[in-house]
Amino acid sequence: MKSLLAFVFSATFVAMCSAGESDIRNQQIEVGKRYYQNILDNKPEKSYELLSAKDKESFSKEQFSRFINMRTAVLDKNRIVTVKDATVEESDGSMALVKVSAELVSPGSGEVKKLSATQVLLNENGEWRIYSAHSILSALMQTKSVCDSDRPMPAGQKEMACFVFYGTETSPEKTSAEAH
Repeated sequence: MKSLLAFVFSATFVAMCSAGESDIRNQQIEVGKRYYQNILDNKPEKSYELLSAKDKESFSKEQFSRFINMRTAVLDKNRIVTVKDATVEESDGSMALVKVSAELVSPGSGEVKKLSATQVLLNENGEWRIYSAHSILSALMQTKSVCDSDRPMPAGQKEMACFVFYGTETSPEKTSAEAH
C-alpha cells in the first residue's frame, strides 16, 4: 500500500512539473511570437513593451521604433505576415532561447519570403521579456558613431544615421555648434 501511495505521489509530482514546464515554454513561445508579429506588422512600439528593463534603460521607445522601421523599410508595406512556428531551443529558470519562423507574402506578386530569428528572453519577476540590448544597442551605437563622425561618406548615410539615433538629420552637438 505504501509503495502504491509513493508511486501515485511520484507520478502526480512528475505530471505537475511537466505541466508547469509546458506552461513556461508556452509563455516563452507566446512572447517571442508577439514580439516578431508586432515588428512585422509595423507596430514596433508594441514590441518595445515586451522588452526587458535593461533594454528600456539602454534605448528609448522612439530610438527602437526608428531602428526597427529602418530595418523593415525594405519589406512590402502591404505584406501579409504569418508567424508559422516558434520553438524553445534552450531554457532554464532565468533565460530562454526562442526561434520564430514567419512567412511574408506580397499581395499581387505572390512572392513568399521565409524569415526566422532567434531571440533571448529573460525572466523578470515571473514575466518573460525579450532581451535584445546586445544587438540593437550595438547597431544604435554604430548609427551614433556615423552621425557624429567628421569623415566623408555617401550622401544620405550620415543623415539616416542621425535620424535613427537622434531623430534629427544632424547630431544635437553639431546643430548647437553651428548656431554659435
